[in-house]
Amino acid sequence: EREEAQPVLTLPLHDFSGVTVGRSLPFPPKQRPAGCVALAHWSVSVTHAFIRVLPWPDEQGFIGEIMDLASANGTYVDGYRLEPHSPWPLKEGSIVRFGGCPL
Repeated sequence: EREEAQPVLTLPLHDFSGVTVGRSLPFPPKQRPAGCVALAHWSVSVTHAFIRVLPWPDEQGFIGEIMDLASANGTYVDGYRLEPHSPWPLKEGSIVRFGGCPL
């Protein structure tokens, strides 16, 4: 399923080896470990997705991969909805949306 996506926020992934994205991760903001991103949006699940970052782009130009963690409202890359627990490759400039919250 493909939907139009518009970028809203840029996340510099090169600072992390992996990023967990969710609505209310189990840490207060000042105690949240690096690599956790909390999005205050009703359509984002508590633990929504995981992004694994490669130390450098691979031969196809991929910088990492994203995996939906069986979220209620889905994870989208460039308008395509991901299957839960199936890693999807990311390229620089990919537009990712968590439920109805673009990133």
